[in-house]
Amino acid sequence: MLGELTAHKIGAGLVAIDADGTIVAPYNTDGMYRGWVTPDGTVHVATHAEIEIAGQA
Repeated sequence: MLGELTAHKIGAGLVAIDADGTIVAPYNTDGMYRGWVTPDGTVHVATHAEIEIAGQA
């Protein structure tokens, strides 16, 4: 779906979590700032392909 927006020169992204807690964050631009907290309380922040652990919630 995100690829369908590229032809219109629209950048988009999302952060989704399934019932098992699996996190995905696809985007169709050069990069996207995003963040999430895993069930164990670990805070993650990311930009482009780089993902950093920022601490505990």
